[in-house]
Amino acid sequence: MTSLIYRIPIPFCPFSTTSASGHGLNLLLWKSVNMLSLFGFKIQYASTDGAQSNMDHFKLLLPNFDSANPTTCSFNNIYCKDNPKLIVIMDSHINHVKETLKLEINSWDHFKQAYLWDISINPFPIHYKLTQEQIFLTSEVKMRNKLAEDVLDDEMLHLMEEYQSSLGEDGVKLDATIALLKCTCLIRNFRDPRPVTNSVDDRQRKP
Repeated sequence: MTSLIYRIPIPFCPFSTTSASGHGLNLLLWKSVNMLSLFGFKIQYASTDGAQSNMDHFKLLLPNFDSANPTTCSFNNIYCKDNPKLIVIMDSHINHVKETLKLEINSWDHFKQAYLWDISINPFPIHYKLTQEQIFLTSEVKMRNKLAEDVLDDEMLHLMEEYQSSLGEDGVKLDATIALLKCTCLIRNFRDPRPVTNSVDDRQRKP
């Protein structure tokens, strides 16, 4: 259980969904809503990631939901008349999105070449956080989210641009990879706890 306003340091009810069913999660949700309501908490939404069991649960909460015409993502709160509607949010965790991006990049050789150029040419590497395990993936490290974050951040963009400059006219082959990194490097903003209060905030500008 988390709050958009107050940070609750101790999880209310952490459950593994590896072996859970949609029906089992449904019972746990309503039991949690009931207990929290009894102690004066106002429940506003339920947020999950995109695991299959959570998707099955979503279908139970909103059986008539049509993804082609998503008119509502709210459902009735059967335990609280003062708060009759709850919202369900299906949120793919940002780390999983980053990892999927990393594994699906067709130009991964560009990342390898940029890394090898960096450590062979520069006594102080441009992207000092990069390690061999981040570039030469094994089955053990493929799904470590922190590794994905370092490979898709603004430091990687800077390295790729420097590597492109070193190639001269041949650097045009990196244009698509750099365009991708200009999008993924904005991921850092999701880690920033500071609120965006105006339209000229530097964090909203593309590199």
